[in-house]
Amino acid sequence: MTLPSPRLALACAEMSDWRWTPKAAVTVMALFLAFQLTVPAILLFTENETSQRFGWQMFSHAVPDPGFAVVTAAGERKVTLDEVLAGPRADLPLDELVPPFLCTAVPGAIRVTWIKGSYEC
Repeated sequence: MTLPSPRLALACAEMSDWRWTPKAAVTVMALFLAFQLTVPAILLFTENETSQRFGWQMFSHAVPDPGFAVVTAAGERKVTLDEVLAGPRADLPLDELVPPFLCTAVPGAIRVTWIKGSYEC
């Protein structure tokens, strides 16, 4: 009968040292979750002008309808944001982006008007 080598017993004893205690595991998970919730929450509730890398884009603020209308020789036609944008976001400058697009997208467009102003095509 062969006895196990002392080296094997030492290797087994070293393997048990890597295990975490339940208290350490819970502490690490709590710190991880706190970090995952704190960073986006800070970026969500602070004033910023552009999209942030670690911000919560899925919780973007609701986009109020600016009331875009395209004026042509035939008259005025109201345009909803759903006709223009696939997914409107409140952090995009709609006043700068949508009017030039409507001028090129609507044939015979003379002017684009909305609540805050107008844009000559």
